[in-house]
Amino acid sequence: MFRIINKYLFLLVILPLFFTGCSDENENILLSNLFFGEEGEGIVFDGYEIAWDNSLSGSASNSNNGYINRGEQIYLIVRLKNTSDKKIENVWARLRTSSWFISDLTDGYVYYGDIDKHAIVESHDHYLTSGGQIYSYYSFYFKVENALPAGEDVTFSLDINVGSDLHNMIQFTPEIR
Repeated sequence: MFRIINKYLFLLVILPLFFTGCSDENENILLSNLFFGEEGEGIVFDGYEIAWDNSLSGSASNSNNGYINRGEQIYLIVRLKNTSDKKIENVWARLRTSSWFISDLTDGYVYYGDIDKHAIVESHDHYLTSGGQIYSYYSFYFKVENALPAGEDVTFSLDINVGSDLHNMIQFTPEIR
């Protein structure tokens, strides 16, 4: 009887306290808060920039306007920041989404290398595919299908690894026009 009470006590009282404060002010979910110490320690997402956007149909409208539009191919630069007081080595990141309206998403991890203390790094120049091949492009690439309903959000997940260990996982929803 005592074991059953302890089990439910843990599930109802202790476990919810553990998950309190696991997102930032923008409601990005921060796995690092669950397992890696205080909020902001280590490698965190510092935003993104559209390096290049081009119409899939060849139309000049909305191409290279700096926005993600339906019917475009996108090259996205993602910034990471080291908020710790030490250099963090061998940093990788992978972008994912479950949206049916995003296709040809970069297959594999983008290599950020070693990130000095308090430094911000961008994800361009090269990435490593799941097959182990290194390519030189802007970092993350994807296509936005024309069929994406107007106003529908697309959420991306960014897995940040240090070596082979998952260090942080955030979600962000860019504006798509």
